[in-house]
This record gives sequence, C-alpha cells and structure tokens, in this order.
Amino acid sequence: MKSSSKLQGLKLGNEVEGLKSHVHGTLHSWMSPSSIVQVMELVSLSENQWKAVRAIGFGSMEFLKVNQLPLQLGLSLVQHFDANTCSLNIPDSNPFCITEDHVHQVLGLPIGGIEIDKNNFSRDKKVIQQWKKKFQSSSLFIKIGELKEFLKEHKSAGAMFKRNFVVLCVSTLMDGKQNMNINSEILTFISDVDKIKDLNWSKYILGSLVKGKLF
Repeated sequence: MKSSSKLQGLKLGNEVEGLKSHVHGTLHSWMSPSSIVQVMELVSLSENQWKAVRAIGFGSMEFLKVNQLPLQLGLSLVQHFDANTCSLNIPDSNPFCITEDHVHQVLGLPIGGIEIDKNNFSRDKKVIQQWKKKFQSSSLFIKIGELKEFLKEHKSAGAMFKRNFVVLCVSTLMDGKQNMNINSEILTFISDVDKIKDLNWSKYILGSLVKGKLF
C-alpha cells in the first residue's frame, strides 16, 4: 500500500468490488481479493489443483471469503500506520507493533525461510518466456482479470498453475500495481516452484506495506 498518490494500488475510494475502481474520500484501490475467492471456489473442486495450492504453502487462501475491501477502514489504518516503526498508532491507544508473526497469524502464509530479495535470486529467462507465451499478448503486461480467467479456464495443476496462482495472490493481496496489471516482478522469485513454500511470504507482505507507505 502507498499513502496518497504513493500508496501501491491505493489513492481514493470507499469500497472495491471485483476489479472496479470506486472513489470516495481519500482512498482508491484497483486491488480486490474477489479474484482469489473466485479462483479458489473452482480450485476446491479439483483435487489436483487443491493439492498444488497446499503444496506451495498457500492452502490458507481456502478461508479467504472477502469480496469487498472496506476502504474507509483501510484509510484510517494507513493514516495511523508508522512505517518507520512498523506500528499502528491509534489515538488513545498504545502503539501496536506489527510483526511477521502477525501477518502469518492473519493470512496463514509461510513465515521464515528464504527472504524474497533480488540478491538471492537470478531471473530465469526461459521460465519467463514460457510464462508469457501462455497469454494472448505474449508480454508481462497482463491484466489481473485476464490472469483470473486463465486460472478459471485451465484445469492443469503443474508448475505453471502454481506460478500463476502465486502471481494472482501477490498482485491482489500483497504488492499490487496501480494500473490493474499483475505484478510480474514476482516471477523472478518463483521459477523453482518447489521452493515457493520455503519463501518468507509473511516478511514480504510486511515489507511491501512499509515500502508502500515510505515511497
């Protein structure tokens, strides 16, 4: 997330439904968890895809049932979030320091393990090219809605499915963009799908929150 014009995926708005943009007050979002909810409804019907989601450590997405973002509440939280101390400073309350453990407890995503840092990974051009060829535009500039529909239409549960599912989660829950495109940068870190479960996703989410508020 980014404050004012610098909140990633957030500027003005009241509530976001689907991938639509709504304006109210001083908060705006192109991100919506509804894409994951819709995909998970179909994944739960496929034993192989469900096993694949659990294998990468994202099984907790089964319990995500939120289709709308309460952005008025979100605005208040952003305004009272201190990125320098990573804490919520609510008036008349003691500061609440947010940790990786809190992210893990709320979202159930992997904690500990390999840090998602460019210094720890190299971009696998072959994997990137294979990924791009799966889409009509053959580019990295894929809309979230297009990726969602791709996942809903394809029933495979292999490596490409796992990558696409993670890209969708990152783009809608963790580190989204302002133009409704997916966050293709995450592909650098998930070339080896067997290591997805070993990545520190809780720290990545917390870092994205801090980065968004600061920059």
